[in-house]
Amino acid sequence: MQTSNKSIQEQQHAFYSVQQKYMKLDGKSIQAAILQLVEDYKFDPYEVLEVIKLGIRTGFRKDFAEYRKSNIQTVITDDG
Repeated sequence: MQTSNKSIQEQQHAFYSVQQKYMKLDGKSIQAAILQLVEDYKFDPYEVLEVIKLGIRTGFRKDFAEYRKSNIQTVITDDG
């Protein structure tokens, strides 16, 4: 049981290390891109945001196959 817990802790540590290194997304750039799409193509802002979130989750699963079955939540706040 101890080995299992240690292994999980090591995986979590590795995940957060990778996340801090690679998952730096600029919320202001995402917000600007959404506004551009809404203005140019008259897309629904909510739908554009959901597509971007889906893309982030899909890209993460592709890059980190060991977390493919994880429940990944993507949050983009109003302030970017």
